[in-house]
Amino acid sequence: IEKRYVHKAGGIVWVKLSVTLVRNSNGEPDYFIAVVEDIDARQRAEEALRLFSRAFEQTASTGVITDTEGNIEYVNPRFSETTGYSVDEVLGRRPNLLKSTYTSPDEYRQLWRTITRGDVWKGEFRNRRKDGSLYWESAIISPVRDEQGQITHFVGIKDDITERKLAEAALKESEADLKKAQHMARIGNCKWDFRADITMWSDEVYAIFGRDPVMPAVSYQEMPRYFSAESWKQLSGAVEKAIQDGVPYELDLEVTRPDGSRRWIHVHGEPGRDAYGDVVELHGMIQDIT
Repeated sequence: IEKRYVHKAGGIVWVKLSVTLVRNSNGEPDYFIAVVEDIDARQRAEEALRLFSRAFEQTASTGVITDTEGNIEYVNPRFSETTGYSVDEVLGRRPNLLKSTYTSPDEYRQLWRTITRGDVWKGEFRNRRKDGSLYWESAIISPVRDEQGQITHFVGIKDDITERKLAEAALKESEADLKKAQHMARIGNCKWDFRADITMWSDEVYAIFGRDPVMPAVSYQEMPRYFSAESWKQLSGAVEKAIQDGVPYELDLEVTRPDGSRRWIHVHGEPGRDAYGDVVELHGMIQDIT
């Protein structure tokens, strides 16, 4: 039997206990021979392996283990949930059964070169499920080495990121629509973090002020040269009040562009607060009303 003993030092150790009865010449019980084998290290290693196995089985990520030729030896339940393939359908096959035409052969070759030389590969795939539907997943594929340092397997941990990809695509489309709408209405937006003195302008603000978009946004200290004296007096006073008292503002101002031309703009400014309620930045909407 395998059991636990209390060590003299107070700790618990696992042992394998074997007991044999020895009989005398008359066949009667004479004595026992007991052999106690220290299996503590083995037991702890097996427990660690069982813990790893349970974690790999129950993780929310897809898990795949292949041999050095890329043949699948193990997949966890999440793999079947994500791809629609059962364990029996994929054992002995290669992960390229999920391949779609969205990942180039060059990317797959780069992946294989990376892991066969012993490095970890990270990237994204757009794969195809058993039912033909497409999905995105992020993947980390690592080599597994034996005691001699030789690569024996590859393990892949993958997460379905389809929803994130769809959200990113929708956001890009929304941003493109916003830029188009701002251009049509000659409206731009800007932000000034006055504590860090960082200014951000949208493309249309650059166009309104006639500033080259490859240049950084104009700092607050540079702003006076873009306004007539009277307009700057109005704007700087409104900005100061917004920072000190959190008061929003709306103004019509005259802009002087670098080429000498003049424009009229309508400015709406709103204070931005941090978690403590302190004003830390100003958000602005600027429209060319020339």
